[in-house]
Amino acid sequence: MASKYYRLLSLGDERVTIINNLLSKNSSMFALARMIQQEWKESTDIGEKTLTQLLNRYKADVLGSSKVEKTITGLVITTKINRVDVITRMASLEEIQRNRIQAMVSKEKELGGMLISSLKGEIEEYREILKDIQKIQFDLGIDEYNGPILAARSRITKVTDSQGNVFETQVSEAAQVAQSVLSELRGGGFVNPSK
Repeated sequence: MASKYYRLLSLGDERVTIINNLLSKNSSMFALARMIQQEWKESTDIGEKTLTQLLNRYKADVLGSSKVEKTITGLVITTKINRVDVITRMASLEEIQRNRIQAMVSKEKELGGMLISSLKGEIEEYREILKDIQKIQFDLGIDEYNGPILAARSRITKVTDSQGNVFETQVSEAAQVAQSVLSELRGGGFVNPSK
């Protein structure tokens, strides 16, 4: 089977991965053939229709099976194509971790506001899961990076305490969002971590 698809497999691992991803997303065969021939300047010795037929056969044989055989200078390497919906699995992990954090926050409330030391680690793990999901979405083209936020919107607030002291605080939008999420998780109100 590998020699039958040598034309595609010889494009290199990165390009084969791109082809596999596009084929698994049911992308247009003609558009994929044009990309290979016009952008990558590969397989220009055959017609677009011929390349499209090759891609159709490749998709049916290779992506429809559980194995891909790849021949590179006589060496046969067998790799398994996992049919795993990564986004769905990561979303499941995110939900599990979010539920775990909510359970720990509930436990803190039951304990009268006593903080659970492992909650910080669970929140950090949750943050990493969210970053991984975002990276996968970027890699798959589901989401796009619009560059860094150069300036955060902020406001200056003056607060007077019971003794008449005036404090001026500058709160950025991101801090307000974080505080509202923590307030929601902990049942409203500001939670002083030093208690």
